[in-house]
Amino acid sequence: MTRDEIVSMLEQGVCTVTFTKVNGELRHMPCTLKTDLLPKIVAESDTNKKKKINPDNLSVWCTDKNEWRSFKIANVQEVKPFCKTYTVTLEEDPDTGDLLLPFTDEILQEAGWKEGDTLEWIDNQDGSWSLVKQANETAK
Repeated sequence: MTRDEIVSMLEQGVCTVTFTKVNGELRHMPCTLKTDLLPKIVAESDTNKKKKINPDNLSVWCTDKNEWRSFKIANVQEVKPFCKTYTVTLEEDPDTGDLLLPFTDEILQEAGWKEGDTLEWIDNQDGSWSLVKQANETAK
């Protein structure tokens, strides 16, 4: 698979990229390059910098770590769109009347989420919505 093919898939949404890490371990990384799923805050100093692109590596937004990560294109074994769909039924909290959207352990594991994570709803403008984990805020 070429760099351009991988980039094209990642620009469409979240994919699971399977690659061999430099230390020899196999990694299945959920990641994306879709603009509306990338972090919204960019340091002002970063906007004026022109980074030299290394065609052998690809930097991506890792959705389970909420960090930029990279991998060597030559070490990629597979790229699969993260397109599993799940149907869940809203539940009502008997004490508050709030509606709850329950996630199974499988959904949490597949998405790289855990209880207590803050999720952001993104309107895909096509009748569908995406949920992404917000990056942890750092202490100021």
